[in-house]
Amino acid sequence: MIDIKDHVEQAVSDMRTVTFQVSPPILYSLGLGAAIQWLVDDINTKNNMNITYENQIEGAVNLSDNKKIFIYRSVRELVVNIIKHAETKEAGVVLSANKKDIIIKVRDNGVGFKMDPYTRTESLSFGLFSIKKRFDAIGGEVRIKSNPGKGSHISLLIPAGF
Repeated sequence: MIDIKDHVEQAVSDMRTVTFQVSPPILYSLGLGAAIQWLVDDINTKNNMNITYENQIEGAVNLSDNKKIFIYRSVRELVVNIIKHAETKEAGVVLSANKKDIIIKVRDNGVGFKMDPYTRTESLSFGLFSIKKRFDAIGGEVRIKSNPGKGSHISLLIPAGF
């Protein structure tokens, strides 16, 4: 016999988990660096991954909530892509900055994908395509390096003033 109450409770629990992953409270209370660290730790635990995280920015990253959400969700999408497509348990995320940009590098040593030799892009998945379009809209840049069998390296450059 199906217990509808158990199914509803599980659905509510699952919805809270997804909501928390998309916009975790730590992002607002402790900032971008802490939120990315939480994301990496959570993904490592739940998916038996070994993703490293390095925050090279000293102190807090002073950004509006909208900017933090924009960056966090982009990093989350890239890490989820590693889980879905890279066929590896090893990856890394680095957060850094220079005078004009905040830079996030996400790399894996997985299966990689073939890049178009002329445009240096590939037929982007919906996730990568949407990240690239969002970054284009704010004057940012998405750099993708990948080769079959050699993993992927994706750099997100976000203008500090956007």
